[in-house]
Amino acid sequence: MKRRTSHLSRALLVANNHQASGICQRLADSAEMQCRAVSTIEEAEAVVEHKPPHVVVLDYSLCGAAGIETLQMFHEVLAARKIPLILITPPVSDWELEQFEDIGVYASLSNPFRMSELAQLVKEASKRKKDHRSSSGELRALR
Repeated sequence: MKRRTSHLSRALLVANNHQASGICQRLADSAEMQCRAVSTIEEAEAVVEHKPPHVVVLDYSLCGAAGIETLQMFHEVLAARKIPLILITPPVSDWELEQFEDIGVYASLSNPFRMSELAQLVKEASKRKKDHRSSSGELRALR
């Protein structure tokens, strides 16, 4: 018998590594939601256009050398649909955290991180999306 999942929130994980599907499955289990993994920002934009998720988790390393600019362009696609963005980053400077906040990133989580921390952020962000709350307040940076 197929389990109904239409009532579950949807998360999109954008990460280019061999562990992405495992992370997505653990996130789906611990946050009690559907999770889909893609490996490029372009694929993520296509998913957002077709079936918008309630929250996006992005591996910041995919933004490449243009980092902040690429992140800003991707966030504009999400902001138009009020989709919260959570970043997974290497250790970053205070300046970068300020840039993330200025762009409108919901939260950033520095590697290594606990899956429970990510699951909690994803739950909060997806609830926020479902409740259609405005995006005010400080960026949540977990170091």
